[in-house]
Order: sequence, then C-alpha cells, then structure tokens
Amino acid sequence: MGDYRREYLGTLSWLPPGLPGTDVTVERMGELARSGARLPALRLIVEDIVRKLPARDWTAEALAVEDWIRRRLRFTRDGLNVETLKTVPKMLADLARTGRLVGDCDDASILGAAMLLSLGHPVSFQVLGRGKKPHHVNVLDTLSGRTVDPTGEPSGFFGFRKLYKVA
Repeated sequence: MGDYRREYLGTLSWLPPGLPGTDVTVERMGELARSGARLPALRLIVEDIVRKLPARDWTAEALAVEDWIRRRLRFTRDGLNVETLKTVPKMLADLARTGRLVGDCDDASILGAAMLLSLGHPVSFQVLGRGKKPHHVNVLDTLSGRTVDPTGEPSGFFGFRKLYKVA
C-alpha cells in the first residue's frame, strides 16, 4: 500500500475553523503544486497535452489542462471532518495504475496548478464560497486570465472570493 505520508498529506481536525483553516490548507496545497511542477514525469504529460496546440496560445494550454483532468477525474468529497490533500506523485501513480483520478476540488486544483506551473504559467488558487463561508477552490491562470476548474463545479458562488498566489 505504500507510505501513507508520501501518498497523502492529511490535515485532520486540528485545522483551525473557518478562514484560518482554509488559509493553512491552501498554503499546503501551494507547496504540493510547486513540488509537483518540478517532476519530470508531469512535464512529459503536459508536453503531450499541449503538443498539437498553436505556439504561445496560453489560453489553449489552460483549457487543454482543464479538459485533460476533467476527462480523468472521478469527483468525490473528503470524509466527514477530514481534509485530505493528495500529492502529485500519488495522483500520477493512481492514474498509471487505474487510468482514473479520484478526489475533490483540492486535489484537482493541486494537479491543475502543478501542470500549469510546469508549463510556465503563474497561477493562484481561487477560493470561492456562498456567503462568507469558503466552499470551493479552483485555479486562476494569470498568464491567460482563465479560471481553470477541473471539477466542473457549477458557477454561482457569491459573497466570498479570495486569491492565494502559488507562483
């Protein structure tokens, strides 16, 4: 089964409630995205994704990454009262083993950010919510100006939006 700590970064009930807990979670997501972006295996995948696109079409690259993840993601929520973040190596291993990714918006955003970073796109995590409560995260690709949301979460988040620069 492997070393659990290397496969997942689990942040459990010790997270502070509300926005401080979100801040801690998103900081760790950024660390995972930045470390994942340096993986040669990930770079090979993203090169294959963008190979047939026109050169310097940053929007096409962002959309291609979003589509690639969407076609492979089986969305599911974390367990009750548990925040689980998957590392990029764990997601790539699952993909190689089963052909599918399983995770939530945090996991899909970590992978999307890592993929875009590996292509030289500066990104931020965009945390959205209903009212003042954070509910969803996606990636803002600041090179193309596109929101990349590999989960396909419907729009309609009002009242809360906070950006966290990744790189």
